[in-house]
Amino acid sequence: MGNFDPVAGITQFIGLFVCLTMHQATKAIVAKAQGDKSSSMLERATLNPIPHIDLVGTIILPIVFIIAQFFMLFGWAKPIFIDSRYFKNPKRSVNLIHLGGISFFILLLVICVLALKYVIPYLSYELQPLSLIIQSIIRVNLILFLFNILPIPGSDTWGIILNSVKYPLATKLQQSEQMISLGVLAVFILESQGIISIFRPLITLLFYIIGIFL
Repeated sequence: MGNFDPVAGITQFIGLFVCLTMHQATKAIVAKAQGDKSSSMLERATLNPIPHIDLVGTIILPIVFIIAQFFMLFGWAKPIFIDSRYFKNPKRSVNLIHLGGISFFILLLVICVLALKYVIPYLSYELQPLSLIIQSIIRVNLILFLFNILPIPGSDTWGIILNSVKYPLATKLQQSEQMISLGVLAVFILESQGIISIFRPLITLLFYIIGIFL
């Protein structure tokens, strides 16, 4: 473990905070657009990050990971509650909500890349540090995007799979979630120790692709 950089730690936390809360906000907004009233009643269909904060997943755990300088940040915001009774076509609407969550990362990435290339260079010197926050958002965004396109419990892709397959298979998959999650956690731990390398090459490739456009 190297020396802890407070500035880097703060920018990492801001990046993770933005991505986690706005990801859930986007899904809640899509759910509302599909007719689900539960997110509105819980005041979750909003870009205000406060209703989406989970004390452990959004604040405590990210701070611990950042201070420990773990190779990949992790956390979560309050998951939205979906009441499919409001939907005319439940399967379609639920899939759209999860796709909205995945699309959020792509949209945020495009906005951040455009900001770095066409806005930040023309700001006053005092505002230049914003580039550090935007770069942090891009890094966290790519990691969360990768997580959410993988078919692992908790991801939007996993939600789409459970919603799309027949009930007996969905039940079996749900019953295996704990075992799969433990397997994924073991992979994260082994990768953090340099024993295996699965996610690092994928993340490096994504960073390289983004670098082409900057």
